[in-house]
Amino acid sequence: MPASEKTPMTRKAADPIWLWNTFDIGDGGEKGLPAKLWAESGQDLDIKGKLAALNFVADRNLPFPSEWEPDSIHINTHRPLRSRAFPDLVIINSLVPFISGATMELLRGFDVGETEIWELPFFDFKKRDPDGPPVDLVPDRDRPIPGRWGFLHLRARKTALVARECVGLRASGRTDDGVITRSFNLRSDSDVLAVDAVAANRGIDLWLDPQMPRVLFVTDRLKTEMEAEELNIPAFGDFKQAKLE
Repeated sequence: MPASEKTPMTRKAADPIWLWNTFDIGDGGEKGLPAKLWAESGQDLDIKGKLAALNFVADRNLPFPSEWEPDSIHINTHRPLRSRAFPDLVIINSLVPFISGATMELLRGFDVGETEIWELPFFDFKKRDPDGPPVDLVPDRDRPIPGRWGFLHLRARKTALVARECVGLRASGRTDDGVITRSFNLRSDSDVLAVDAVAANRGIDLWLDPQMPRVLFVTDRLKTEMEAEELNIPAFGDFKQAKLE
């Protein structure tokens, strides 16, 4: 039965909540994928301030302006890839979660709130100028990568962080609305991120907290389903359990 037709497990306030620092493993590293969003109107969404614009859109829970609306994804390295078996969920250079068709179908069976599931064509690369530098790459539309691919525009928000019960939380900025944003080292065994158990287990299954715009919160039922579907998620080992209050 497709994941979208399944009835998600009911939740209790004591169910675990999981954390994933989505922006800590991108940029084509061991657990990231060297790929980029591309828009013909705005071209490469990572150059000449476009990445800052993309973060502006994401941090403020906004839809993409038409001039930055992506229409494809492309491989963003001239070096040989370790594997052409692309993950089902991974961070790409554009600092968004890249997803497969299997992940799209799974997520459509859960409550992702305002988060947008974008399905886009995925291409190999070519040099913008055949005689130019190998780092100036664009989509090669004659070399599509088979399969269904896309990305998540993480617009869903939920306020569940209990800052006074956290250990290792650091102030990192302030939003336009005056909310203090915070950073957190998910790799530290001594640091603890605490959430309100009732609030976190109510409503959407995948979200960003206004105070933690770089940490993805995931309900236990969604993480369990990802594991049951045996999705290829390189960062599964980086998920950390929150403390429930």
